[in-house]
Amino acid sequence: MSSKTYLNILDGLRKEYESKKIRKNSLKTLKNLLSKEFPEPEFIIDGLLPEGFSLLVGLPKTGKSYLALHIGLAVASGGVALGYFECKRRNVAYLALEENERRLQTRAKELLKESEIPENFYYELTWDRFPMGLEPLREYIRENKVEFLIVDTLARIVDTNGKKGGNAYIEDYRMVEPLADLYLQEGVSILAIHHRRKAESDEDWTLDFSGSTGITAVADNLVLLKRARGEKKAELKIRGRDLVNDIEMALEWDDKIGFYRYVGDLDAVIESEQKKQIINYLKDAEEAKPSEIAKETGLKIGVVYTVLNRLREDGKVVRTKRGFYTLKP
Repeated sequence: MSSKTYLNILDGLRKEYESKKIRKNSLKTLKNLLSKEFPEPEFIIDGLLPEGFSLLVGLPKTGKSYLALHIGLAVASGGVALGYFECKRRNVAYLALEENERRLQTRAKELLKESEIPENFYYELTWDRFPMGLEPLREYIRENKVEFLIVDTLARIVDTNGKKGGNAYIEDYRMVEPLADLYLQEGVSILAIHHRRKAESDEDWTLDFSGSTGITAVADNLVLLKRARGEKKAELKIRGRDLVNDIEMALEWDDKIGFYRYVGDLDAVIESEQKKQIINYLKDAEEAKPSEIAKETGLKIGVVYTVLNRLREDGKVVRTKRGFYTLKP
C-alpha cells in the first residue's frame, strides 16, 4: 500500500468520525422542540398570503399574470392588494418570461395609474432554465436583496428535461423543489404562475393544478384564480401550511384600482346572489315548488332547498301546506 493510499484512507476515516460526532452533538429531541418559542408566521399579504413558496394557477387568459403583477406592485410599494389587504414593503423581482417590455409597461401603467412608481421593483424578461439558471438566480437575489420573487411562468424556468417517464410524483417534486429550496435557503418568498387543468375536479380544487400532486406537494401555498373570460366577477382560493382554514373569496372588477377588489367571503356572496335569484323569481311567480325554482333559475335542487330554508329563517319566504313557497307578505 502506497503512503498516498494510506493517507487517503486515514482522511476518509477522520471525516466519517467527524460526521458521526456532529450528528451526535446535534441530536434533536421532541423535548427540546417543545421548549422553543417561535414567532408567528409572516405574511406577504396580511391575512391572505403567508411567506413561502406559492403556486398560482388559473385557466389561460383569466388574469393570472395581471394578478401577480398587481400583487408585486402592492408589495414593492407597501400598499394594498385587492383594494383591501395591506402589504409590508419588500424588494420585489418579477421574472416576466412570457412578456415583452411593451406589454409589461402597458400593464404596469394600468395598475399604477397615478401612484408613485416603486424603485425597488425589478424585472427580467429572460432567464436560463434550471439547473443552469439556478445559481445565477441565487446571486441575483442576494445582490439585489430580493424578498419577494415572482416567476411567470413555472414551465419557463424549471428543468423539464429531468422527466424520464418514471414515477410522475417524484419527477414533478424534484422539478419544482429548487424553488422551494431557494425560499428555505435564501429567505425569499416566491410566487410562481402555473397552469390549471381544463376539467375541474369535483373532489378538491387543488387537484385542478396541471401535473401530478408532486408539484402541489412542494408548495407552501396554493392559489387558484377562477374567472370566466370577460366576466367582471372572479373567485380566489388559497390553501397554505400556515393557514388554519382555506381562504375562499369573491372578487369584483374595480375601475378605480384597475383590478379586482375583495368583495367578501365566497360562500356568503354566492348565497346572497342565490337568495336574490329566488326572491326575484318568486316576485314574478308569486308561488312555486322547489323543483320549479331549480328549473327556472338554473340552480341545483339541493341548493334551492338550502337557500329556501335560509330565507325562511330570515323571514323572507313562507312554505304553504301544499309544498309551495311564496314571499312573506
